[in-house]
Amino acid sequence: MTYEIQRMIVVSTAHLSQETRDLLDSKVAERMGVTPDTGIDLPVTDPIGTYGWRVHVAERVEDISDNWPTDLEEVLHFAHSCCCQWVAIDQDGPVMGHLTTYPDEEPTATTQDAFHSLQGHVANGVQIAMNNGDTLTIKAVMQGWQLVDQNGRLVDVPTDSAHVLECLVYAYPNDMEGNPR
Repeated sequence: MTYEIQRMIVVSTAHLSQETRDLLDSKVAERMGVTPDTGIDLPVTDPIGTYGWRVHVAERVEDISDNWPTDLEEVLHFAHSCCCQWVAIDQDGPVMGHLTTYPDEEPTATTQDAFHSLQGHVANGVQIAMNNGDTLTIKAVMQGWQLVDQNGRLVDVPTDSAHVLECLVYAYPNDMEGNPR
């Protein structure tokens, strides 16, 4: 019996710009069928929870596209030089001193219609402008996340699931009469 074993290296999301992180989120959403084909030419990308991505590394260095964002290319070249087939780009991953780092630019505001957990919107302090005029704020708590309205009232019980948080945002009343969208 033979086994196929693949190597994966873990690096910090700090090595990607916010623009590249958004591209990877779009690619993941496309692969999951959440959004239509974006036409983005990137390597195979899978989510690591809501905290990062697992990206396939080309077998040959010349197959790493010059059309990809330069920060992603740099990470993939590094993973290739370590003889890895995959790279996990994780928010808790180690910062590599020889790779470029980018400041975190987490979104601080979004709208009810644009809110999406795979777009980095689940973060402490993000404000969500609701369609009915309310403003909800995401708060990090021991149990995970909770939504608080503009008057400081809890919208629901805390949750450790970004998906549940997303459902709470979508289900929030859409208009002044309290009718859901």
